[in-house]
Order: sequence, then C-alpha cells, then structure tokens
Amino acid sequence: MMRKTFHLILFLLCFSGEIFAQTVSLEQILATSLNDERVTRDAQMEQFTNNLNFNLPPVKKIELRLGLNGNNTSDTLDGNLRNEDYYSLNLTTNKRKEMKLQKQIKPAQVNLFNKEKEMFQMQAIQDRYTVLTSLYYNTEALKKKKELQDLLNKKNELLQNLLNEGITIKINDALDTEKDLVLVFNMIQEEENAITINKAKLCQFFSTSKELFVDFKGMITPKKIIANNILLKQDSINQHPSVIYKEAQYQLAAANNILERAQNTNVLNSFQVGYNRPVYTSEILKKFKPENTLTFRVGISIPIMGNYNFNRNNTNIQQYNALLNWQTSQVIQDKTINVQESRFENSIRQYNALIDIYSKSIISRLLENEKVVAQSTALELIDMRIAKKKIEINMLLSAGTLTQNYIQLLENKGLLNYSTRSQYLLE
Repeated sequence: MMRKTFHLILFLLCFSGEIFAQTVSLEQILATSLNDERVTRDAQMEQFTNNLNFNLPPVKKIELRLGLNGNNTSDTLDGNLRNEDYYSLNLTTNKRKEMKLQKQIKPAQVNLFNKEKEMFQMQAIQDRYTVLTSLYYNTEALKKKKELQDLLNKKNELLQNLLNEGITIKINDALDTEKDLVLVFNMIQEEENAITINKAKLCQFFSTSKELFVDFKGMITPKKIIANNILLKQDSINQHPSVIYKEAQYQLAAANNILERAQNTNVLNSFQVGYNRPVYTSEILKKFKPENTLTFRVGISIPIMGNYNFNRNNTNIQQYNALLNWQTSQVIQDKTINVQESRFENSIRQYNALIDIYSKSIISRLLENEKVVAQSTALELIDMRIAKKKIEINMLLSAGTLTQNYIQLLENKGLLNYSTRSQYLLE
C-alpha cells in the first residue's frame, strides 16, 4: 500500500512539473530583447534627460547694491547730517549666442542615450539567438551522440561475446571502440553542460526560475541561411550601431566644445540703474529736482581669452578624441565584416561538402540494400551504422557553426535587430 502511495505521489509531482513548465516560442524569446536591462536603462536615461531644462536664461545675475556715504552721528549745528546715499540694480546678462548653443546640448545628449539603446538592443538580440542556436544544435547533437554511444556499446558487447566464444577479433577494432566510447562520453558531457548553461540563460531572459521549454518552430534552417547569403551580398551595409553610437559621442563632444568657446566672451555684459539720495539743506531750492539723480550705467569688459585655455583645450581634446574613435570604429568594423564574410563562406562550403558526402555515401546505399544487409555480419552492420552516425553528427555540428557565423555576420553588418527578425532570423 505504501509503495502504491509513493508511486502515486511521484506521478503527481512529475505531472505537476509538466503543467507548470512553460513553453516559449522564438518570437517570445526575441521579444525579451526589448526589455533587456541595458536597453531599459538607456530608455529611462533618455526620458529623464528629456525632462530636464538645459536652456540658459537671458539674465545671468541680478544684484542690488547699496552705498551708505558719510555718517549717522549727530551734528551740533544742524542735527543729523547725511551725505548722499547710493542705490542701484545691476543686471548681468548672458550672450545670445551662448543661449542658442546651450540649447543644442540637450538633443545631443538625448541622441547619445538613444543610440546606445539601439546598440544594446542589437547585442541583446544576438545574445538571445546565440542561446537559441546553441540550445537547438546542442540538443540535436546530444541525441545523435547518445545514439552513437548505444551503437558503440553494442559493438563492444558484440566483441566481448566473440571473445567469449573463442573467436579471434582484430585488436584495432577493440582499441578503436574503447577510444570512441571515451570520446563520445566526454562529448555527451560537454553537450549536457552547454544545454544546462543555455537553459539558465533562457530563464534569465524571462526573469523566472521555472523550467522553460522552447518551441523551435520557425527556427531558421541552413538552407534558408544559404539562400539569404545572396540577399546579404546585395544589401548595402548598414552603419553598425556601435559606429553610430561613436558618432553620437562625437556630436555631443563637438556641441560641448562650441559652447565652451562661446562662453566668457561677453563685451557688453551688464546694465545698471542707480539712484543717488540727495542732501537737503534747511531751505530747498525751487529748481531742485531729486529725480535727476537717477543714473544708467553699462558694463563693458575685454575678455582675456588666455585665462580659459585649459577648459578650451580640454574640450578640444575630447572632441578630437571622439572624432578619431568614430573614424577608427568604422575602419575596424569594415575589416571585421571582411573577415566574417570569409568565415561564413567557408562554413557554407564545408556544410555543402558534408551534404555531398552524405548524399554519395556508399554506406547509406549498402544499409538500404536488403540483400547486402542480409549477407553482412553483425559486426559489419554495426560498423556501417557507426560510420553513418558520425557523418550525421558532423553535418549537425557544421550546421550549428554555419548558423553561428551567419548570426555574427548579421551583427557585423548592422542587420541584426528586432524589426528584421522575420527576414533574417526566422524560417
């Protein structure tokens, strides 16, 4: 009774695990790139910067000046005697050109965050499709390698039986079988480790700890990739998002440099309205007009530009450095594309060669011939199946390499983004 109860509980746990396990499609996985932490961060910074005020007001500073002249002590003849006091309002202004240039800093800064966001989004797409490609081909390769392991175990068992029966076997057969068994065991371990790591990355994309299963329907095939190679040669190369980001950095540095050179150059930089309090005698003159004591003054300065050499040269260096980074990144990107195109073409040739070998395989023809199968020994049949399985594994590995090189080429050409997924990433 206890054993039945235990088996029932175990069955329910397994069944519940299947229920709570979630299946995700390729579209859902690629869509998580829009919510990547790096993309979200730059989107927030872009919005935050948009809400800031970068405008420079016309008035830089307002001063109220008060001058007390003479003294407030009593005089023995006329009582309190005060000389003229002075009151003034002083306005220091900003240069109109400086106000205009400072307005250009905000769009340049917003554009920088926007371009960085696009760069990170492409990286997020590449991360996800790389995981998908590895997960798909690791899983398929694991199946093939386990099938090869079963064949090798059968061959090893067959050789053991032949020895037990006193039949002479070739030592090379035993050595090759033992070596292949060890090699396949190590390869299976590597595939299982890779699958575990990629599944963990997949869960991170969805921010979940639950096990996820991928529906690979729509996964791009080597045939579609080879067909897309023609489109890749015809399409003009887009500017890579990282190069566009470097350009945005240069634009911001240039705007800062121009603003720095416009600062501290005011000649007419202040306006002052003043009032002198008059001294009254005991008998005010009839023609005396106190309002005539108002004064108007204009502040004129001659900037000594050598005082600002440090700041100006510093922004000059930043602008020139950003320019060189932009130009250098484009040159490096062009070289990277040329190398990756060669690597991709080699992958296509290797895959086509393996397809040709498999289609012309004599072993496949022999295994399909019932008469040959009936006349062959058990050892010969297993050897032929092992050879065929090795070709299939090599074809699978070649297809995985082809897909990875294809994804990298799309990234290098700036074509790997969410809007072009149906054209380049899905079947």
